Amino acid sequence: MDLSPRFRQSGRIQLLRARDGFRTRSVRLDDRTVVIGRAGQAEAGPGPTAYRLHRYRGSADFVYCHLAGSNYLLLPSHLIPPGGARFLDEPDSTYQRFKNSFAALTSISL
Repeated sequence: MDLSPRFRQSGRIQLLRARDGFRTRSVRLDDRTVVIGRAGQAEAGPGPTAYRLHRYRGSADFVYCHLAGSNYLLLPSHLIPPGGARFLDEPDSTYQRFKNSFAALTSISL
């Protein structure tokens, strides 16, 4: 998870305790739970890159999905349907506004 210095240095990120230490795929960011995962890349073909987004089954406010390279999505977890979703990396995509941005933390009311 590549976070800007404003998050790392401000104490806004907290690790979540587990039985034997800390959780490896979730953190607390501004008192909201963020789960960390990797989007599955759909089969390569002509056109925009497609990714499979999986819904987190536990309790989380946001899902951070690593895409290819240094790209990511940070989106409210309730926007991913129970069966998952497909993200097409193109300008008119439903989730494009969440790509490479932490704006969801301030723009979406939970």
